[in-house]
Amino acid sequence: MGQGQQVADLVVKSIKADNAEDEEEAISALRSEIKALCSIQHKHIVAVYGFALTARPGSDVKSYVLLLEPCDSDLNAEIYPKDADGRSTGARLTWARRLKLALEMAQGMEAIHAAHQLHLDLKPGNIL
Repeated sequence: MGQGQQVADLVVKSIKADNAEDEEEAISALRSEIKALCSIQHKHIVAVYGFALTARPGSDVKSYVLLLEPCDSDLNAEIYPKDADGRSTGARLTWARRLKLALEMAQGMEAIHAAHQLHLDLKPGNIL
């Protein structure tokens, strides 16, 4: 759906639309995500600082962006740690760390469900 790029103390998540149909879909997806994220305040849910619509001069391609709280990494980095050269270290999560991560994910999901929202894209790359 979108990409995240950390800039200073913000993460900018962009959703690009290539044509009119995609643009309507992107607007709808962004509005839903903003509504969901803004309605939930929890230590295990990323905070939204703002949002914007951007377009490059002379281009019909628009980008819808969310300004999000920065996070150190995602669950992929915990599950598949890499060394400075990008090679897998083969390190495994301890059971204590697995339990802590599972509890934090469950608490975040509980907050989402308490707000009558659904995540719909739960995967290691979205666990920050």
